[in-house]
Amino acid sequence: MQGLPAYYYDIIRPNTTVELNGCRYNHMGANIFYEDVPNFIKRYRDLHGKCRRNVEGCEDCRKTDLSLIKNIHFTNCRKPWNCAGQSSTNKGDIDPRTANYDHCMEVVRKWHEMRTDLEQKIADVTGDTKVLDGQSGSYKKDVFMGHCSKNGQNGYLPLVASKEVMSKVAQAIWSEQ
Repeated sequence: MQGLPAYYYDIIRPNTTVELNGCRYNHMGANIFYEDVPNFIKRYRDLHGKCRRNVEGCEDCRKTDLSLIKNIHFTNCRKPWNCAGQSSTNKGDIDPRTANYDHCMEVVRKWHEMRTDLEQKIADVTGDTKVLDGQSGSYKKDVFMGHCSKNGQNGYLPLVASKEVMSKVAQAIWSEQ
């Protein structure tokens, strides 16, 4: 899927693109400076500290205010359902060489707030509060909103909703339109 827009603008509609600010559109919270592995290759020492976009004064995506971000691509900050709540170079954790831990926690919290809102709306529409059982985790509850029981993907508590409940939700959505 990620290659589809590139194909469209490279082959179907060439020379019609506009580069958007990557800190605000398709936000990854990534280090965009040549500073550390894997973004900085030691043989290019003359690039150290410079922006990888080859412009002066580029924005540090690791610090972009959430209110300026239009959409998020969960990569450096990890997928919200991976319950990545630690900063280290270990696989699955938030790598401090490429991302800012506090910023990632803020970005991931936003996703979990949206899931919490969805769960509450499902409970309101259906009258079935069982969907709120997915909020019973205690791991970093201020970030993960009860959707994680421990660090790592095995700690994720998926959405709890039966097919019948989701059918009611779909019916309610269709009847509003």
